[in-house]
Amino acid sequence: MKRFSVSALALAAALVAAPVFAHADTTPGWYAGAGVGASFGVDPTMHTATGTHDAKFKSADAAFLGSVGYAWSNGLRLE
Repeated sequence: MKRFSVSALALAAALVAAPVFAHADTTPGWYAGAGVGASFGVDPTMHTATGTHDAKFKSADAAFLGSVGYAWSNGLRLE
């Protein structure tokens, strides 16, 4: 029950905050963005005789993202 209550509270908070984050920035001009991430792969073919998943860690990879674009005042962007 506690897990359900925490999940329901998180969902309610996300629904209340969504319009704030969904509002598009209408400031025209050039913009640039960057991002960094990580991926931790596992071997999905490893299973035990009982059918439980016995995944083995394979590797960790880094991901880098860059973007440049132009934004118009109507919310349209060309990236």
